[in-house]
Amino acid sequence: MGRRRKRDKHLPRRVYFESGRYWFKPKLSKNPPPGTKRRIDLGTTESEMYSNLAQRAAPTAMHTMTEVFDRFLVEIVPNLARRTQSDYQGYIERLRPSFGLTAPNEVTAPDIFEFRAALAKESGNVQANRHISCLSAVFREAIGWRQALGPHSVATNPCHELNVCRSRHARATCGTASFWLSTTSQVQP
Repeated sequence: MGRRRKRDKHLPRRVYFESGRYWFKPKLSKNPPPGTKRRIDLGTTESEMYSNLAQRAAPTAMHTMTEVFDRFLVEIVPNLARRTQSDYQGYIERLRPSFGLTAPNEVTAPDIFEFRAALAKESGNVQANRHISCLSAVFREAIGWRQALGPHSVATNPCHELNVCRSRHARATCGTASFWLSTTSQVQP
């Protein structure tokens, strides 16, 4: 296992930013065959880098949430707006320590609730809701990745079982998202 990065911690494994470009450095043997590329150019922008990395990466079996997060960052995030890309990267880096080593099918609503409660105390309800929204987007995509997840596949999104954290300026009662949608759809303007 290599040493931890001191800079560019947001980049995927084996990707480095050098001389204004993103480079992928594959793992090589001590005596690589002649003509083997020591680094592969992935482009100049993060979006370009993630797109090129997605094209090079072959779908492999995923066993942990870290692998699901990595695939989400490579395949889904480049198609989002620039601000959303940077937000999701930050949220996922904060989600990794809590859920990274867990199998996707073993993440439960109580686990997410505990994470959200701790984050709400530390950073506030709005940030907690945004992290859970990002995690919900990851699970929404993971449901479609059943073949790659194999026995660890996800059938439902555990984030949908949580109530929405309301700030103190919002309504006094706190219901589920489906409750709020059903009550607001009944009210006629």
